[in-house]
Order: sequence, then structure tokens, then C-alpha cells
Amino acid sequence: MDRKSIIRFAIYITLIVGMVIGILMFRTEERIMLILTIALLICFIGGAVYYYHNVVHPLYILKRKLQMLIKGSLRDAETTPRGRELASIEHAISDHVMRQRKLVKVLSDLADGKVVDDFAALSSRDEIGQAIQKLRESINQSVEEAEKRRMYDEQQKWTSAGLAGFGDIFREFSNDLENFSNRFICELVNYIPMEVGGLFLLREKGDKTLEYHLYGAYAFDRNKFIKRGFKAGEGLVGRCALEKKTIYMTDVPEDYIRIRSGMGEDKPSCLLLVPVILDERVLGIIELASFDTLQPYKIQFVEALAGSLGSTLAKTRLLS
Repeated sequence: MDRKSIIRFAIYITLIVGMVIGILMFRTEERIMLILTIALLICFIGGAVYYYHNVVHPLYILKRKLQMLIKGSLRDAETTPRGRELASIEHAISDHVMRQRKLVKVLSDLADGKVVDDFAALSSRDEIGQAIQKLRESINQSVEEAEKRRMYDEQQKWTSAGLAGFGDIFREFSNDLENFSNRFICELVNYIPMEVGGLFLLREKGDKTLEYHLYGAYAFDRNKFIKRGFKAGEGLVGRCALEKKTIYMTDVPEDYIRIRSGMGEDKPSCLLLVPVILDERVLGIIELASFDTLQPYKIQFVEALAGSLGSTLAKTRLLS
């Protein structure tokens, strides 16, 4: 027992002894009245102390918490676990503080440009929650649109740079179709990038038959294709020439083409054939294959490049 407790205990004992001695000094009738008066006084003081500790003081603490919330502070205040009703009020305030902290975090994340997906209004009456949810959806949409614009700008920049680079190749064109075709398809395969590429060009045989022969190739099995040509409608190359439309396949036939790699051979995941057209005449077919699928903007790039290639090929008499 510490010193303060000993002093307090001594004071209590002294008061009790003094009261007992005082009571004994009175007559019997007066003594009874005094005892009743002291008992009532003790009950009153005890009730007041109980009321203060279990009602007044907890309400004061709750008042302080509410004042802190009104001022925007979410710091922890001292707890008042007295009384079932007051405790439920305190728990409700604590839940509200936790909710407000979550709202603060959501707003902070949104301010930092982060996408927030794990937030929802508590109910249809949660006006603050619904307002923040709308704000979150609006900001998330803005972030997504900004990302789409960024990707679109990058794709346009990539396309413009590619067309400019191939424009230099076209300006250097000569009637040496094989060297030009090999350089063209090599640059194209590396720029996209792809694993395999080939450029089939229109060639007239001695019997006036028109066929598409492989002039330029990258990682192609030339021995498989160089000895034969494709007539319009024959194979995928001939089909592309006949339909005059781009063919893009992600389900490549097993026996159509194989790509060699350090792991062996396997069929590609995608195959792209683009016709080279000038004045409704198909002058050639660009064929590309890869283990990775192509995004639409890259297909559009090859189609735009095919249009420029058609104008370049028209300069040679071999394709006239």
C-alpha cells in the first residue's frame, strides 16, 4: 500500500471513530435521528458519486469526442466503458470515426490518382458515402480515359515513326525487287515485331498465268515456298489476293507454317496476310506470323504500309 493510500485510510478511520464517539455523546432519541441523518447523507453522497462517475463523466467524454468530430479530428479519445447504453453510444461513435478514416484514405488515394475499387456507400441514406462513390467513379473514369489517351498517343507516335522510316526505304527503291523485298520484310518483322515474315509479289509466267511468288523473306523456309507460286484463290495467300481483304487468324492450321526457336518448332499464335493493292489490282501479299497476338493498331499499320508499298511497286515494269 502506498503512502497516499495509507493517509487516506487513516483519515477514513479517524472520521468513522469521530462519528461513533459523537453519536455516543447524544441521548438515545437524538442518537437515532443523527444516525438516520448520517445514513441519508452517506446515501446521497454515494449516489452523487455514482451518478458522476457513471453518467456525468461518460457524457462529458462523449461530448468531447463529438466536439472533436465536429472540428474534423479523428484522434482517439479516452474510452468510457460504463453503462450499456452509454457504451453503445460510444461504440457507434467509434464506428463512425473508423468510417471517417476510411473516407479520408479513399480521398487521399483519389487525390494521388490511385484507382479505388473497395469502397461502397453504406446505404441509400449514406449521402457522404454516395457522394464519394460518385467522385471515385468519376476520377477512376478520368484516369482510365487519360490512360487510353496516353496509349493512343503512343500508338500514333509509333505508327507515324514507322511510316516515316519505311518512307525512306521506299524512296531508295530500285528495280532490284529481291533485295528491296528482303530489306522491306526484314525491317517490318523487326519493327512490329514478329517472328516470321514474307512478301509475295505478283509475277506473270510464260503462259500468261499470274502467280504470287515469295520475293522477300525473314525466317521463312524458302525451300518450301520458292519453287512454287500461289494463284488467286490458292492457299491463304491466293485467298487473300482473291478477296482483296486482310486475313487475321489466331487459330493457325497445324500444317501451315512452323516457327523455329531455341525450344524447337511450333505453330504461331497468329497469322496476318495483307494485300498490296493499287487501282483494284493486287500486286502482292504481306504475310506475317508470330507467337504473340497482334493489337489492332499494328494491323492497321501494316495495311497503311501496304498502300504505300503498292505505289512503290508500281514503279517497276516487272509488276506492270
